[in-house]
Amino acid sequence: ACRLLPTNLAVMEYNSHNLKSIGSPVARFRAINVGELAPSELSQIPSDVACNLAQTLLISIGSRVMLRKNLWTAKGLVNGALGFVQGIVWHRGSESTLAEFILVEMDSYDSPPFFPRYPKIVPIPPYKGNYEYKGYSCERTQFPLVLAWAITIHKSQGMTLDKAIVDIGKKEMAAGLTFVAIS
Repeated sequence: ACRLLPTNLAVMEYNSHNLKSIGSPVARFRAINVGELAPSELSQIPSDVACNLAQTLLISIGSRVMLRKNLWTAKGLVNGALGFVQGIVWHRGSESTLAEFILVEMDSYDSPPFFPRYPKIVPIPPYKGNYEYKGYSCERTQFPLVLAWAITIHKSQGMTLDKAIVDIGKKEMAAGLTFVAIS
């Protein structure tokens, strides 16, 4: 069951703990940043500004993940879709910091299969997002995925989850947070 937690910090801590507990090697994907700013400044731009693409993505086979972009809406590959990482495809001899694809078994994907023997596995490529920061044009390329054993209650708004464990914290952080979680 997905855990719904009240804060981004609580989500990060829970997901980090679960990533470590899998016991599989962890891949670290650093985003490719392009822009008129210094590389060190580009790498500090938060993901919510940089098209919801993380600067660093830690992931392993078996990780619960959420898609952060609409890739193929007609087939259910939408922002908020959940799945499990089944593999990572590297391009032989590539100098890139990113793999070619992350293979994700998506919970809701049902057609057409990319791999006939594994009909729910979808290859997720890196995504190139363009955005503005302090008046400068910037670009970040990263996999549009985040760990998702837990998500914030706010992120769950509008989602349909078969099972969820809700933790609203010691007190409601914002008016209506409990209602959003249970609805």
